[in-house]
Amino acid sequence: TVFGQNEPMQFRNITDGTSNTIAFVELQREHAIPWTSPEEYAFDESNPTAKLRDYNGRTVIAMFDGSVSNVKLDLAKETWLALFSRNGGEVVNLE
Repeated sequence: TVFGQNEPMQFRNITDGTSNTIAFVELQREHAIPWTSPEEYAFDESNPTAKLRDYNGRTVIAMFDGSVSNVKLDLAKETWLALFSRNGGEVVNLE
């Protein structure tokens, strides 16, 4: 994810674009991390949506451009990995 890197995070490092990169996700209560904590959500690449909050098959994500979206949890795994990536060069389609 963006913050889980060895280098300092700067917007210029988000080469996939701020509208294509997740900044925040809402986790299930049992996996929640206080927003003031230095701990980060370490998602499982084999199942990137496993711990996300489920609202009838959808979840809420916030992107680095400030937009918030209600998206389907059953998007392709590759789409979720692209959303969590900041510089993979993937094309993201939320449809």
